[in-house]
Amino acid sequence: MGPSGTEEGSLEKADLPDFHQLFPDRDIAKEWNERLDKYEVPALVDLERPVDSDRLYKVYETIQPQMENEYEKWVMARRKDITHDYSPKTYYRKILTHPTELAKKVQAQVDEIKGANWKDRGGKPDPRKMIEALRTLNENYEPLFDERNYSVWDPAVFGTYLEDVFRMVKGRITRARFAVLPPNSGVVPHIGMVTKYTVRLHVPIKTNPYCFNFAMVRGRLVMYHMQPNTWTLLNTSYQHWAYNYGSEDRVHLILAVDGDEDLRDYYQRKSMTPGQFKEYFVDEA
Repeated sequence: MGPSGTEEGSLEKADLPDFHQLFPDRDIAKEWNERLDKYEVPALVDLERPVDSDRLYKVYETIQPQMENEYEKWVMARRKDITHDYSPKTYYRKILTHPTELAKKVQAQVDEIKGANWKDRGGKPDPRKMIEALRTLNENYEPLFDERNYSVWDPAVFGTYLEDVFRMVKGRITRARFAVLPPNSGVVPHIGMVTKYTVRLHVPIKTNPYCFNFAMVRGRLVMYHMQPNTWTLLNTSYQHWAYNYGSEDRVHLILAVDGDEDLRDYYQRKSMTPGQFKEYFVDEA
């Protein structure tokens, strides 16, 4: 038997908190339907919006000692013997945003009803069920899994150039991190979230000519070097990965953005329609 005398697996949405309270004055399903889909978003594209990477790196150097580390599971480090070390400490991120107090409160209510912490309920999540929960806020929804609830900026952001950069973004910033990829290491191929849920914006603040991002788009390889001093949008719904072949750390500011306003702004500035873009296919180089 589960909590409150219910049988395991028989939990009804009526037993759970109203998740819509997390998104006041928003129609999540309507937003989802109106946003650009996977094939209307390039794998990688320079949004051609200027940002000062050197100033961002100075902020990073100042605040990073006090920032919390978040270790990335999608990681590999290539050693001299050509083996792969999957230690998470080879790729780490400095957290710049945090969950709202309401999200933490609602998650605690869910955990109490379901009888375990959301991270400890076990089992590999079903991607389809996970995405459906994010779209409909159904009984499988977990507030602290949903990056849309990570909208509280870290106090270290305020009063710095980083705050100015955050305010340049047209969509809603959710998860934000400084991500550090050491020399001769990479992020393993993986698939992230659908574009109707989130897009990723990258600003390289320390890089070298030997850092590359890759993606598989309809069976073809895309290879791209992200430039500093501009925003690059990454479509994580394609299988993608990265590698730093250089001799210095690669440091990126990475923002998860709830909304496609920044890409639509790019299309408008370029007089382009959604889906009208160039992919950087290796076989066309």
